[in-house]
Amino acid sequence: AAPAAAAADSSTKPAAQEEDGEEVADEEVTTIPGWAPTVSLNVLDTVQNGEEDEEELYTQRSKLFRFRDAEWKERGVGLAKLLKHRETGKIRFMLRQEKTEKIVANQYVIKYATYCELRPNQGSEKCWVWTAQDFAEEEAAVEQFALKFGSKELADKFKEAFDSAKDENAKVFTDLPEKKEGDAAPQMQKSPEKKTEEKPPVANGKTEVANPFAGASLFGNMSGSSSLAPAIGGLFASPSSGGAPSSGGGGGLFGSISMGAASGGGLFGGGAAGGGGGGLFGGSTGA
Repeated sequence: AAPAAAAADSSTKPAAQEEDGEEVADEEVTTIPGWAPTVSLNVLDTVQNGEEDEEELYTQRSKLFRFRDAEWKERGVGLAKLLKHRETGKIRFMLRQEKTEKIVANQYVIKYATYCELRPNQGSEKCWVWTAQDFAEEEAAVEQFALKFGSKELADKFKEAFDSAKDENAKVFTDLPEKKEGDAAPQMQKSPEKKTEEKPPVANGKTEVANPFAGASLFGNMSGSSSLAPAIGGLFASPSSGGAPSSGGGGGLFGSISMGAASGGGLFGGGAAGGGGGGLFGGSTGA
């Protein structure tokens, strides 16, 4: 009877809680006795983004494009800014993607021919095109950009602020080289040229390859000269009939028949009037 009573009490407790409408909240576990985290994360009140030492001269929401692979590619939508450093006085143009905060344009506005010269985009009064040495990807690279605004009035205000920044930077950037007529803007260094491999000469559309058996014939080197150079052995022999005896004949497959002083033995032997070199099955000599 006792267990049945206990079961009845447990079944009535949830019902009583539901009638009261009270919910019991679970306690959050923040510390575990005897354990300490290896890394602790603190929530910062402010996050530095590198613009703390700069004064914002201009800002406007716009869309940035970059010319790559023979086409315009969108870099992102965000606030186009002109920032002036409080100590150095240098002014830079910067734009971050508004969703990711990634920097997609970061460049000094300099007054140098072919650089930072705003040109209207063809067929649009709301877009400016220019070339600059950009540092958005950490390494300097000469890029071509296009910045599009929501109206012609906003585009005109950007050009006014951009040109004013160039005039102010001209007083700060005093180490720029003087521009002369016909000179091109400084370019990035070219990648080292790859060395081309030397190829064998080509004749009649076919590649010439050195013949390792040049000078050797099927039946040997049948020479009538009196040279003392060794004869080159052929398939059957290297007969020599020169006026002077040959110093040595190269053995062929079936032997080296020579009247010289010495001959090299072939596969089946070597017959010679002088000293004969033994072949595989022996050597016959007339000496």
